Amino acid sequence: MAEGIKIFGQGMDFEPPEFADEKEAVQEPAATGEGTDRCFGKQPGKGDDEVILLACGPCETTKSFCCTVTVIEEFAPETFSNTRLVYDVSELACFVEECQQLCPVPGCPDVTTTFYAVRIRGCIEFIASAEFLPFITTGKTCGGLFNTNGCDDVTPGEQDRRYFICCQSSTSVDQVLKVFSSRLEAELFCRRFNGLAVSNPGVSCPDTPTATHTVSVNSFCVRLKECGLDTDCPDSGSVDITFCGEFQFNFPDS
Repeated sequence: MAEGIKIFGQGMDFEPPEFADEKEAVQEPAATGEGTDRCFGKQPGKGDDEVILLACGPCETTKSFCCTVTVIEEFAPETFSNTRLVYDVSELACFVEECQQLCPVPGCPDVTTTFYAVRIRGCIEFIASAEFLPFITTGKTCGGLFNTNGCDDVTPGEQDRRYFICCQSSTSVDQVLKVFSSRLEAELFCRRFNGLAVSNPGVSCPDTPTATHTVSVNSFCVRLKECGLDTDCPDSGSVDITFCGEFQFNFPDS
């Protein structure tokens, strides 16, 4: 691991005394290429003796998501309702990387200062759904509610042709949330985010008691797009139903 870059893990050379009795750790993210890492730059012992430090930021506290399902023309929706979104944040992890920022000083040469960037990496898995009412153009589009008591005991309910669409996907996360001037402050932030701090659940849902670091839904919508010859849809005349939105990372100012 590059000199000067500290994360929580076995063999780390920085550990505040008050955390000495805590054994849990966050593993170092894997490198993405031979001799390089897209987060840490070139690493010693892999063809270069000098560590290349990153510029700090920019900080990003949101992450967009999108998922699309295509339906045939006969089920093209007229209206939709009961939109739902569930998501999981357990695959997110936080670590600290050292970075440098050029700080201009009036009347003096510019000074390069070392800061400590908090980066999160992983993915947010989600399932989105909505209820749709299709255009009824012929008497050949059938169905609606069916009450079942076992597979062979079926009682038709309201035959209004309503149906539900579900879309499951994930969005990858690899971004800087915050930059600190102190390594200790950055490490404390990550301990809370990763659930290693005492009486803190780690990154959680917004309705989790005692949670200080949460992921909430900043926006969520359903978009309908008719497919034609100039689109990427599988069949002309079908309709793309897209669930899209944005997650928001929330954390204390200090």
